[in-house]
Amino acid sequence: DRGGSAAPGGREMMQPPPSAKRIRVLVCDDHALFREGVKTILNSQPDIEVVGEAADGKEGVEQAIRLYPDVVLMDVSMPVLKGFDAVRRIKKSRPDIKVLILTVYDDEDMVARCLDSGAAGYVLKDSPPLQLVYAIQAVHRGQQYMSPRVLTGLIRQYMAQPADFKGGYELLSDREREILVFLAEGQ
Repeated sequence: DRGGSAAPGGREMMQPPPSAKRIRVLVCDDHALFREGVKTILNSQPDIEVVGEAADGKEGVEQAIRLYPDVVLMDVSMPVLKGFDAVRRIKKSRPDIKVLILTVYDDEDMVARCLDSGAAGYVLKDSPPLQLVYAIQAVHRGQQYMSPRVLTGLIRQYMAQPADFKGGYELLSDREREILVFLAEGQ
């Protein structure tokens, strides 16, 4: 038993086994104070190590290629090169790097644009710190992650579609429907 809890709202996170490699993270945001706060939060985790930072999208791409982190945190609204364009370039050069969007924008069009660019997840900047830690751990494991508020908005948008557009739900297996419910609950 590794102990701890993986719940995003919990006080304690899962502890890595002693031999586990730390998750190497690159933080890309144009606000220095915000970057410092995120680095402090992440470096306090036993399984995460911040290996670099970037203040614009172009520098983020260059740092990702040079440092080869496991996970890149990328803001959407970046100078020089927008976040979703930076994600696309990172994924083209280093497809195995996981990119997690960290932004203030919660509208569905922005979420779709970022996911289409290759992002593995989407976290809002007003999320609790441990939710960010959980999101990094999840995308590092190969899962996708969405902030619960964003996921709720996407589900509402889906439910507002005409009935003939929603036909895909009936095509899902019982297990796929169960997983959809878990996603909607933020799991």
